Amino acid sequence: MPNGVLPVSQAFVYLTTQNQPASRSGSCSQCLNPLTLASYATTAPDGSFELWAAPGTYRFFVEKGIFRRSAEVTVVSCSDDVALDPEATRLPRNNVEGVIPEIAVITGEFDRMEVVLARLGLGEVDASGRLVRSEFDVFAGRNPDNVSYSEGAQLIRDRARLLGYDYLFIDCGASVYSGSPEIVTNLQTFVEQGGRLYVTDLAFGYVEDAWPTAIGFVGSGSRGLGPEPEPYDLALAGDAGQVVVGTIHDDSLAAWLRVIGALEPDGSVQLTSWGPGWAVMQGVSPEQGRTWVSGDVSWTDWSNVTSVSGHQPLTVSFDRGCGRALFTSYHTIEVPEGEPTPPDLHPQELILGYLSVEIGACIDEPIVW
Repeated sequence: MPNGVLPVSQAFVYLTTQNQPASRSGSCSQCLNPLTLASYATTAPDGSFELWAAPGTYRFFVEKGIFRRSAEVTVVSCSDDVALDPEATRLPRNNVEGVIPEIAVITGEFDRMEVVLARLGLGEVDASGRLVRSEFDVFAGRNPDNVSYSEGAQLIRDRARLLGYDYLFIDCGASVYSGSPEIVTNLQTFVEQGGRLYVTDLAFGYVEDAWPTAIGFVGSGSRGLGPEPEPYDLALAGDAGQVVVGTIHDDSLAAWLRVIGALEPDGSVQLTSWGPGWAVMQGVSPEQGRTWVSGDVSWTDWSNVTSVSGHQPLTVSFDRGCGRALFTSYHTIEVPEGEPTPPDLHPQELILGYLSVEIGACIDEPIVW
């Protein structure tokens, strides 16, 4: 990761004699074409890798999605090992060290993904957990908010400006959404043209109204994957105060969490800080969607005001066009603003860290529904 502490799993590392990054392939022009490379590999969950090459001088590249860093390396003999400077294998923190995505974050009331991104190496927070510097742009999505931030509503209503970003993170409780056709169309275009959208909890309307057949929320029949957006008042039903034992459905994510010591002995992960009325999912499109994390949770069925429990999706993603959207029901940070920031990232922050680079993984051919 950019912070130089967490390893990067499934990064693409390679050597080339052209002094240029590998060319891209596919209609989306995102995936690397390895045919012209001298050597290439992907990193293990602990970030380790091996490359084999004949004697010579090469350009070494490490890439994960849009993140890219390079360094010169010389192989003197086929029998010699060349140990790279660890700094050369770390993802860049800024565009001076390499290439990083153009990222926008819209703030909310109940989540602070901007703080997590900073702690992953893309900025700086003070002792009380407040963001003081970032390599990404922050927009106000709550009222009141830091007066130095531009309004998030201005960003998502300005299609040309929005399309200038690679990633858009929208915190739970962002209040800039009005369900307008203009916003829906802009978000659809952003993702279909290759953007990555990451949304949490109460901000689920940003994905539900734009792609109602992608994720189903409770309160509607048959998994909620119909063409009409689902009612907000029925979906916001999750019970507060739960400690949820999360099941990881991706082997690479599970292996990475295990390497950094974030998994329980049984391979699960503990998810905390559930506020009242969080958005409960009941399904994701089986064609282009996937579930990353699920767990046993409880909620209220508002149609008859009864308590319900079940094993539900908690973090899902789906592809559309050349882009990808991700939604998570839980918050990614559990420390209230103004309280001291703990030294270690907790599981939800770590999952965000992994997925914030993983959702940038290439899409070779566009996904059209």
